[in-house]
Amino acid sequence: MFAAQSNRTNTALELSFKSDPRYISRLSSLAGRIFPEADMKHWHSTGNALLLRDPTARRILIVNNQKLQLQTLAFDTITKRLDHHVKLIDLAANEFDLKQFENASFTAAGFLDIGMSHREMNDLMFGTYFRPSGVYSTVCEKALRLEPDHVWREERLPA
Repeated sequence: MFAAQSNRTNTALELSFKSDPRYISRLSSLAGRIFPEADMKHWHSTGNALLLRDPTARRILIVNNQKLQLQTLAFDTITKRLDHHVKLIDLAANEFDLKQFENASFTAAGFLDIGMSHREMNDLMFGTYFRPSGVYSTVCEKALRLEPDHVWREERLPA
């Protein structure tokens, strides 16, 4: 399913490890080694974290003193360059002299094209999954300062 709906899938690979104060100083060394290899032009760094972004390829790599995380906005993004991503993880593991990860997780969330507007989805949600929308109207109108006759825009998600 994820491969067939790749463009509607987000992924996150997270590898956590035992924190060590020495990792903060090693992070700058890692930045020097991983930046040329990562092929990501945008970056941000704080005292204890490094974030590399590639908006064109729709991926983000985050490294701090406790975990390494790779996020993508398409299933194909992680699978087509899997060897490259493993190399980046290996660089970080070697720089931090990691012998093992404490936890590893991979999540993928797919968003199916159901061909409905947000209004149509809301109409189905209230009264079935939630209580009828009228129950919430006074709270929502006060919180959002909406007029009682507020009209929702009809929008469809791109295919």
